[in-house]
Amino acid sequence: DGPHTTVDSTTLKMVESGWKEMAFGLASPGDILVCEAKESDGQDGIRSSHRHMGFFIGGNEAVSNSSKYGYPVIHSMDYKGTRKIEHIFHWDFTTHG
Repeated sequence: DGPHTTVDSTTLKMVESGWKEMAFGLASPGDILVCEAKESDGQDGIRSSHRHMGFFIGGNEAVSNSSKYGYPVIHSMDYKGTRKIEHIFHWDFTTHG
């Protein structure tokens, strides 16, 4: 199984391996947030739409990779209201170890 290159393929593999979708408001640190698609200009100048994933770290904050900076950054869960969170996934350590 090769690398996961899209948010859709990654979330599919997460669900297949036991990650559970959580209700909004029940996120706990370590949960994965999936944000809605957003259009942007790529480095090649081609406009595209992409979804985004990040880790919830608590206190309405998340960490995810920044295409602008090229490394992970801390930001608000919904990028200060600019992105809707579509899904929250949780790994249950009591069930899966």
